Amino acid sequence: MEKPLPVEYMLEVYMPGEMHTVAFTKTAQAPFQPFAVGDLIDCRNWDVGLAGRILRVTQVVHYVWEGGGRIAHKIGVLTRDEELSPKAFGL
Repeated sequence: MEKPLPVEYMLEVYMPGEMHTVAFTKTAQAPFQPFAVGDLIDCRNWDVGLAGRILRVTQVVHYVWEGGGRIAHKIGVLTRDEELSPKAFGL
């Protein structure tokens, strides 16, 4: 029996309102928790290009392919800026 291929998981979050401008990408050996339309992403303490922002997920796209001796699963998260008060986060 053939040994199963390793799986690489990627999370790619796009700049608010953009479909092709990647804000950041993270790679892991375990799946990321699922994202759903309407979810909030709190970037206020991040050190990437989205620092200080709160984003609302507008679309989630899954890409799956095989190559280079592995299977890859990338989740593309499209977003928009969200104006929320700290009370919305219980602060």
